[in-house]
Amino acid sequence: MPFMQPVAGNDDAIAAADWNEWYGDPARWPVSGYVFLADAAMRLGRILCYPWYDELFMAAGRPRMALPRPDLFLEHPEWSPYRDGSGVVTVEQNVEAGMWRPDDWTDDEEERLEEADANNNLRFAGQLAVRAIARGIATLAAEDKIKTIARPFDGSPPIPIDADDWDLLDPIDRIATCRITPHDRMARGASGTHLVFVDANQLEKRLRAYARDNQVALNSDGITVIDGGLLGAPKQAPTEHLERICEEAMREHLHEAENKDIISAALKEAVEMRTNRKFSKKVFDRARAKLLPDFRELARPGRRRTPQPPTRGH
Repeated sequence: MPFMQPVAGNDDAIAAADWNEWYGDPARWPVSGYVFLADAAMRLGRILCYPWYDELFMAAGRPRMALPRPDLFLEHPEWSPYRDGSGVVTVEQNVEAGMWRPDDWTDDEEERLEEADANNNLRFAGQLAVRAIARGIATLAAEDKIKTIARPFDGSPPIPIDADDWDLLDPIDRIATCRITPHDRMARGASGTHLVFVDANQLEKRLRAYARDNQVALNSDGITVIDGGLLGAPKQAPTEHLERICEEAMREHLHEAENKDIISAALKEAVEMRTNRKFSKKVFDRARAKLLPDFRELARPGRRRTPQPPTRGH
């Protein structure tokens, strides 16, 4: 499935940042007794976003690659306006590829299309991931759940960063540059006077706790960290956050549906369509258990699942 595109205009700060300096080669991360900000951001990304690729930070800042033909449109499920320059649509169906191609489509164009599609999909996913990760790190720091310090470039002793310094409208620039000018939230990260580090004490615990309540699906399947079993994700019971989403959708469906079936798999399918996300069996069963006291009549064995016509008297 293709990656979901971010909202138009949301990538300006991302495109303006230099992601290569710290995310291109982790071996260049400064060494100290604390975790470098880029390392903390990468750790959060691995448990917050699904599917995850370490190159997403770099991909987010890449330019969008042009399609082989300017008016090529790939989204329509049945047809697309591939034009030959005269304004006439000339298409033939390529069943194997699952989409339409112009009559004069070439192998070179196909190769360029695949390259552009792969680049743009990864770029879109990177933009979603970067914004989610930057927001997460800034939120945790602003709430003083993770302690951050600033180390001057001149080798002077590090100083603590106030939680208020993380109350940012857009933390993208700081996460990208890993720099800060203490007590000056308006200063550009590239001109920052200090490098940012995070206190390692309970860092993983804080990141995982945040990730469990704020999973981000980078593809249209809506897979979450918990449900997708992402490598490195905490192996524990589903969170109350996911269960609450599932439970609320389940209640809405049962109040509206004519066939109020709380037992069948159809309910799970209906809830997933309503929320546009997948739920593991464990999440679904735990959420459904919370409904049983309010819908006991629906869980009775042997009940009739659809209205029945009245029986005729003898």
